[in-house]
Amino acid sequence: MTSAAATDSTKKGERHHESALMTAAHILVHLTEDGKTHEEIAKDFDNNLELVSVWIDYMIGINWMYKNGSDKWIATNEGKKWIEKYYNNTRDD
Repeated sequence: MTSAAATDSTKKGERHHESALMTAAHILVHLTEDGKTHEEIAKDFDNNLELVSVWIDYMIGINWMYKNGSDKWIATNEGKKWIEKYYNNTRDD
């Protein structure tokens, strides 16, 4: 990809964001708000489970999210700030 929001014509115009923080926010949103699994999210990144797993571990480490007792991902207040930034950036595109 050559731009931060390159369009991949093989995926019918789905947008991919190269920005590392946008990648993190994408994963965070889909885990905490959409309830997707990391395998489902990996499909957005050419089935790169390692990429998604590394970001999940990182976001846990910086306290953006955690798993509650029922295995549901919860965004912390700091994580919610990034979710809001993600939504603001995707609306502006």
